Amino acid sequence: MSAQQIIFSALVALTLGTATVVVFSRNIVRAAFALFGTFAGVAGLYILLSAEFLAGVQVFVYVGGIQILVLFGVMLTRHSYDVQVSRSALTTFPAVLVMAGLGFVLWRVTRALPPGGSRPETDAGTAEIGNALVGQYLFPFELISLVMVITLLGAVILVRKELRPEGKPE
Repeated sequence: MSAQQIIFSALVALTLGTATVVVFSRNIVRAAFALFGTFAGVAGLYILLSAEFLAGVQVFVYVGGIQILVLFGVMLTRHSYDVQVSRSALTTFPAVLVMAGLGFVLWRVTRALPPGGSRPETDAGTAEIGNALVGQYLFPFELISLVMVITLLGAVILVRKELRPEGKPE
């Protein structure tokens, strides 16, 4: 077993192990921290695939941005650290069906790939991707950012609690 295979196996174990904790943990704070390991493991897999740009985006956006946002959301929500997530058999069965369906699709896709894998012929570097984002794909890029801002504002409005003046009954 080569060093690259050992590193790949360790990153897959990290990603799947922490993802399992995210899915099955009943403590929402523990699940939020486990999500950090999942994001970091995926970034490591991107580096092994020589996709340094995606690894950088994964670290900056997901590990640095989304993860911090999730942790702040969990910590700033009143009594969220006491929340125990409950599951029932009613939700487990559809989840197993969806997981089986996704597994089947992944199996079909990997069977359709040529043996030994192949890399795309493009050799786009970070500079080319950046130039495309601020040039050819500027409108879709800005549209996605606008949708994300609207989503965040909607989430803030949904969880905002009305403040009542002192001494006024509820």
